[in-house]
Amino acid sequence: MQFSELVGQRILIKIPRLHVTSLQPALLHGVESGGLWLEMDLPWKDIGAGSTQKTKILFLPYHLIAFAMAPTDKPAHGGPKQKTMK
Repeated sequence: MQFSELVGQRILIKIPRLHVTSLQPALLHGVESGGLWLEMDLPWKDIGAGSTQKTKILFLPYHLIAFAMAPTDKPAHGGPKQKTMK
């Protein structure tokens, strides 16, 4: 799976520098060679971006992402179990 296939979808992402132990929901807005453009619920005032009515998106370099999870319509690993003949 490529991140580019997930643009416009919600993903879960772990960013140790922002949230040490928890997964954060994010809306994926864009993908670049160096990272992802994400819309996230962050304490924007704490990072120097005042409050506005506009949607804020954050560029997050890949090296800051511990891992990401996304839903998929594909079958689970290995697919459905097949009956074996005896």
